[in-house]
Amino acid sequence: MLMKNDKFQRVQTERILEWRESLATLPDNHFFELMRMYLGEIKTPYNKQKLTEELAAFLRRTENRQILVKLLDDTDMQIITAVAMIPDASQERLTAFFSGTYSFASLYERLLNLEERLILFRCRVDGLQKVVIRMNPLLDDVLQPFVDSTRLLPPAVYAERFGSVPCFLSPQLIVSFLAFIAATPDVCKADGEFKKRSAAVLHELFPGKTGNLQLLVTAFINLGLVRENDSGLCVDYQRCAAFAGMDEAAQYAYLCAASCGRFSREGLRSQAQFLLDCAASIPAQGYTRPVLQRLGMLVYTRSSEESCMPPVSPSGRFSQIVERYRTQEPDRENMTAVSGSIVERLIDSAVKFGVFSVSGRTGKGESILTTASRLCGVEVPADSTNVLSIDAGFTVTLMPGLPLSELLPLVRFMTIIHYDSVAEFEIGRKSVVKAFDAGMTPDTIVAQLAAHTQYGVPQNLKISIEEWFRAYNSAALYNGFVLKVDPSNALLSAQNPLLAPHIKVRLAPGIYLLDVTSMEEAAELTGSCGIDFIGRVKTVDRNMPATTFPPLSGGRNSLAQYGESSMQRKTVFESGNSESKAAFFSGMIGRLRDMHLDEELEQGLVSRIRRRIVLNASQLRPDSIRIERNEAGGMDFIGKVRLIERTIAASGMIEMEFGAAGAAGTAPLCILGTPLEIEKQAGDALVRLRLEPERNEKTFSIGQASLVKRIRGSIFEEKPEKNKVGI
Repeated sequence: MLMKNDKFQRVQTERILEWRESLATLPDNHFFELMRMYLGEIKTPYNKQKLTEELAAFLRRTENRQILVKLLDDTDMQIITAVAMIPDASQERLTAFFSGTYSFASLYERLLNLEERLILFRCRVDGLQKVVIRMNPLLDDVLQPFVDSTRLLPPAVYAERFGSVPCFLSPQLIVSFLAFIAATPDVCKADGEFKKRSAAVLHELFPGKTGNLQLLVTAFINLGLVRENDSGLCVDYQRCAAFAGMDEAAQYAYLCAASCGRFSREGLRSQAQFLLDCAASIPAQGYTRPVLQRLGMLVYTRSSEESCMPPVSPSGRFSQIVERYRTQEPDRENMTAVSGSIVERLIDSAVKFGVFSVSGRTGKGESILTTASRLCGVEVPADSTNVLSIDAGFTVTLMPGLPLSELLPLVRFMTIIHYDSVAEFEIGRKSVVKAFDAGMTPDTIVAQLAAHTQYGVPQNLKISIEEWFRAYNSAALYNGFVLKVDPSNALLSAQNPLLAPHIKVRLAPGIYLLDVTSMEEAAELTGSCGIDFIGRVKTVDRNMPATTFPPLSGGRNSLAQYGESSMQRKTVFESGNSESKAAFFSGMIGRLRDMHLDEELEQGLVSRIRRRIVLNASQLRPDSIRIERNEAGGMDFIGKVRLIERTIAASGMIEMEFGAAGAAGTAPLCILGTPLEIEKQAGDALVRLRLEPERNEKTFSIGQASLVKRIRGSIFEEKPEKNKVGI
């Protein structure tokens, strides 16, 4: 416990030093503007360190902290919570996170206001070429109790509830679709889409599911459950068995992730884990789609590592399948790209596959999503072993109950004929022969059926399987490496202890089928056996195109466990209601009126009161006001130009309005951006703006602007000091 306390104290000390350093490195004009707002006019000689100590003492006073908390509103607490929960929160990340809730201009203004109120500050992170936003460590004890994830992720309020909808994915569906692919290899066109004939057959076998099956085949290919061969697609049952060995939630998470693109092994794992973390974070009441999107962004950005998103392999007949779902590695600073390329696509796949289910609708018509019950584990019925029913025509009805690992061996010798609430298969000669090819025997097939049916295996089915097996063994077609030895050396070769274990079949005297699978392996085997006189492996010469390897990337887990939903701390001060806040503002403005100041000075102090910078009457000092014009409009062309010139010098932003309010029934056009330069022309001047938040540059007429307004810049924004301004 003492070690934990020591570590907490060290971290807290480092954070306080970071806040002090952010003040010390401010340009003089920003530093003294901040000090005047809270401490009054600064007299010379001055010491920055001492002034910083005085400001810290101001924040430690109980009455000031109480008023500061009292003046917090819901928007303040949402932004404070986001800053606390998003690692290395920046203005760009916060803008993307609150997209659809707050406009760029309103969020920007609120961030500046929270900085002026000393609740937030900006600093440059060591090793990162960006400025991040932090919560003032001196206010931790009074602000942390208000950090609650429900402010950012409010549970949904139902206006209408829907009945339970079955999850699209299930062990029965997965094995049924795998059985279809095994029986119909030529199912896809070169671009990965289902062939017209295959799509029609799928519509008959899996009514209403063709669209999602197209997404599922992409996942199968990207997971390696299905691979390409000369005939089209084939099922890799060995890899399917490894996949089936995972729990059901992990299977579905991997399928959702793989349907979005082809990743490295670790990258795929991290995407699947990301989806599971999101699913585990959804409360029983559910979230609306925008809130779920925000949850995904929170889970994603709480990772300290980047997700691995390698490019898709360009080779292979079915590479176009994954190309359509390809996602590039996002810039973690660009939260909009993250939302579009990872979070949104995973959520879309999860909804289509039923991992997230639509359980209702809000009063605004928004869908409410909850985690499907199957993702939380499935209760196997007590009679799950009796899920098969076999009729006289060798039609097998498969009911739910078995996990994927037990279903895979069953479908090796059956063909899907219909899928609905139950799956119907057929046992025929063609499907059973494929099982024989895989090494199954009549005994193993009958044993598999008998283990899962209550009424036993029909006798005529047993007889048919045995007849098919006898016919199967009456002829054989081999493909592999054949060793031909002169009869005089046949005995020696068969008795060679190094060669004998690799002889799979004796085809004829001196002719052996080996179990090797490559030319290199065959050459190595014959060399180790002392048969080094045969030269190279004989084969039919043909020019084979060189195969390319997919790019490799060492993925890293991009997720940290999400668990900061609410800070369990005692509230030091309570936030005020609208009546108490209005009373505070009225009281302060009343005191200001009693001072009988000039109109401009009074309006400057009223603005500070409204911006909640003034926490006590001692801050109502007229000598702390620096009167500065921040708006120019109408015919005041010179005023607009000078205002923009001052903004350029201060690296600030402006808002330009074009057209009068209500003219032609339309609102004025408002442009927000950073002015870069002014180009003067005859009778007018043009300003080049870097627009926010798009960051593209455009030129506008200053003369045609009906209003030019300077937007207050961040006090804590770090800029090069061109001209230091004294006190």
